[in-house]
Amino acid sequence: MSNTLFKKAVASAAALSIVLSVVSPVVGVNAADSSVDAANRLAALGIINNNSENPSAYRLNDSITRGEMAKVMLNLAGEEPNTTCEGKFSDVSAKTPNDWVCGYVEKGLELGFLSANSKFRPNDSITEAETLKMVMEALGVGLDTYDAKTWVADLTSAAVEAGVVSETTKVSGVAAAKRSFVFTTADA
Repeated sequence: MSNTLFKKAVASAAALSIVLSVVSPVVGVNAADSSVDAANRLAALGIINNNSENPSAYRLNDSITRGEMAKVMLNLAGEEPNTTCEGKFSDVSAKTPNDWVCGYVEKGLELGFLSANSKFRPNDSITEAETLKMVMEALGVGLDTYDAKTWVADLTSAAVEAGVVSETTKVSGVAAAKRSFVFTTADA
């Protein structure tokens, strides 16, 4: 390779590196990020919407709502949502704005994936522990009983044993789950 050609190649690589260092923070996604890979695998299976052409649309650093997670959970379990809404939760109905979520949460309730409460809170952010519970239930490896004092630790231990999370994963019972956590956990 000639000296001139070598210099042009090095200059091009440097320019590309500068452009990527500026664009990556704007886009908010590292193409090598395992969360993107997990999201793409879930999308290929029809569990989440496919944004493989624009990974920033996965919004990996955003939290996910309880309603969105109910849809992920049912899709992960290979279950279809109910086609009618019986109003089993006082804050979920067949009327806009949360009409789309009703079939998912009521089917999740029927399957025992969700607890029977008066409200579901579909627009609230879901916690990491609640996310892990839904994923484990969808995979058929949930806990048989839940102790109110130790359920997060018990669930995390069961998830480690099932290979859903690693031993170093810290699961919070109060922190909102990031979409990246949801996708990597569901992908496992």
